[in-house]
Amino acid sequence: MEKRNVLWFFSNRFSGKLVISALLVMAIFSSALAFPDDASRKGVTGNEQQQTTVTGKIVDATTGEPMAGVNILVVGTTIGAISGADGSYTLQAVDRNGSLRFSFIGYVTQTVPVNGRSVINVAMQPEVTGLEEVVVVGYGSQKKETLTGSVASVKTEQLVSTKSISVAAAIQGKIPGVQIRQQTGEPGTFNSRISVRGFGTPLLVIDGVVRDQMDDFERLNPEDIESISVLKDAAASIYGLGAANGVFIVTTKKGFAGKTEFSLNTMYSFKKPTNDWKTINVDAYTMRYMWNEMSRNSENSANVTSPSELEKWKAGTEPGYTDYNWWANTIRDYVTSSELTFNARGGNDVVTYFTSFGYNNDGGYFKNNELMQYDRYTFRNNVEAKLAKGLKMNISFYGRYENTLNPTR
Repeated sequence: MEKRNVLWFFSNRFSGKLVISALLVMAIFSSALAFPDDASRKGVTGNEQQQTTVTGKIVDATTGEPMAGVNILVVGTTIGAISGADGSYTLQAVDRNGSLRFSFIGYVTQTVPVNGRSVINVAMQPEVTGLEEVVVVGYGSQKKETLTGSVASVKTEQLVSTKSISVAAAIQGKIPGVQIRQQTGEPGTFNSRISVRGFGTPLLVIDGVVRDQMDDFERLNPEDIESISVLKDAAASIYGLGAANGVFIVTTKKGFAGKTEFSLNTMYSFKKPTNDWKTINVDAYTMRYMWNEMSRNSENSANVTSPSELEKWKAGTEPGYTDYNWWANTIRDYVTSSELTFNARGGNDVVTYFTSFGYNNDGGYFKNNELMQYDRYTFRNNVEAKLAKGLKMNISFYGRYENTLNPTR
């Protein structure tokens, strides 16, 4: 009875509200049945409501001319189009919240959000970084876009991306037409064969000064180099007959007008042989036993090693009668190489400077470092001063100290 009273009290108290709520629900439901929404009347689905057709025109930001052949792609889909001769394009079924990517060779790729728009016009910016690059040639410097001769170049960023104590090894495979053959991997040995035309040695020019030996090029500190240009055809004729095999023009770093900048570069690397040699090694006892057999079957017919000594070699316990693995006890599994360069550059409108200190260490594969090791200390100071209008003075100091350890031959 108590339970029924509670239920009755509850229903009695809220009966009016329940009736009103039920009537409201029925009214809303009836309204929904009688008056369907616009999307239902038009037969449009939810996905179609989120899509739109986008049109527009693409022009060159510099000239304002229409651009034909520009690729337009809806990001994250396979929907795309190509602009026509008048620069116009049309894309259908584009997500209102998506993005369009505009790309064309020689221009900066742009990604533009749709944001529900149906018309998107784009001005493409030319990408002229590669054409504006300055290349050093025999008679000065020239922009790539106006260069007609056969000249290849490599900048400091590409050069230092490969860490090596030799500049020749650092540029290997980075300059078209230049062949570099490394003669040996012995530390402190710089005798790579560098060729541009045939098998002759190219002419070397460092900061405008002709050098006689290509090993001067290999021994440079890669962190001091600004650029390397290789002249292959008539561009090298200014150097005369000596340029018949091509010319290497090396430009080292200079200062600039501005606050002094300091730079510290360090590197520590490990090197391992590409082949893990499996040596054919006969133990000492077997080797001496075979010598005895060979001697007994020859004209001497005598033992090279006495039977008592042969037993000592077989036991291998007494000093002087133990086996020895020369390879394992002489050669390292890996070697280390280190590099440290500190430089400062700066100046003002009259005088600019660049100063660099470098240290390189290259170890050999002998376990005794005194048998094979190479240490190099370098110093460079480039100062440029404007003495008068049209008159400039350049002063360059370069020093190198090397210590090479090799086994006695």
